[in-house]
Parts: sequence; C-alpha cells; structure tokens
Amino acid sequence: KKADGYHFLKALKSFPGPVYSVQIDPNEIPGIEALGFKNYHSLLDIAEPIDLVIIAVPRAVAPKIVADCIKKQVGGVTLYTSGFAETDTPEGRQLQDTLQKMAREAGLTLNGPNCMGLYHPRAGLRFTSDQWAGEGGKVAFISQSGTHLSYFATMGPLHGLRVSKSVS
Repeated sequence: KKADGYHFLKALKSFPGPVYSVQIDPNEIPGIEALGFKNYHSLLDIAEPIDLVIIAVPRAVAPKIVADCIKKQVGGVTLYTSGFAETDTPEGRQLQDTLQKMAREAGLTLNGPNCMGLYHPRAGLRFTSDQWAGEGGKVAFISQSGTHLSYFATMGPLHGLRVSKSVS
C-alpha cells in the first residue's frame, strides 16, 4: 500500500521466486508496477500455484481473501491485518473465529491475524527491507511480538547473531 511505502513488496525484492501483487485500487497500481511487480485484481487471476499469501487488507475484507486462498489452494497465509480478537470486541473475536474455522476446515495454514509473518534470510523471505537477506545464522526465533522479532532480526546481525528462520 502506498501509505506504508509498499513495505512488503520492497522487502520481497530479495526473494528469488515470483512475487505477485493483488490490488484493486487503481491509484495504487502505478506505484506497484514502478517497483517491478505485476499486479492482479484477484488472487484467482494468477495462473501459477501460490506458496504463501501475505494479507494486508481492512479486517472486514479478510474473510473474502482467505476464501480466495482456500479456493486457490495456496500453501499458507500470513494475516498481517489487525483488529480481531486482540481488540477484545465481539466483532473482532467473531471475525477471528470465522477465519480460524475457514482455515481449519480447508486445511489451510494460517499465521495470524495481526502477525508480521515469516523471516527466512537464506530464502530471501523478509517482512521488512531492514532485515538481512542472504546466508542465515544458527538462531531460530519464535515470537508473539512482531516488533520484538523484527528488532531481533534487524539488530542481531550487528551483534553477531544471525537468524536462520523466525516467525511471529
């Protein structure tokens, strides 16, 4: 998204495999294409198989995107979007329950909601451009906090600690 400078797309420039953007806002598409990514209006328009989908949409749209992921039979989903059970509201809890039920019934691996996702430096899979891409280290890190994980993965190499893989 333009508001955050397309941070996921910028971070994934280090990923050697195909990266696709799905965006319906015509005002956002030129910025996406300027980064060198082809944009689609729907996940279902992408002909190739998809290993991982990173969802960053308003929470009300998340069930529709997860339904598309199930229909497309993607390998897994990171749901970056927040505003679910962590808000301690009936609507947030109900939406999260709906997503969990959808994923469970379909056998879809769902990381989230409100998660930064996966970091695998050797594979070039990052969620911020500040994270190291290249040979990983010997430290695996699992964190409830995306901020702590991001900080550790960014600052660790400055102190001789490189992450092999991490997940928030």
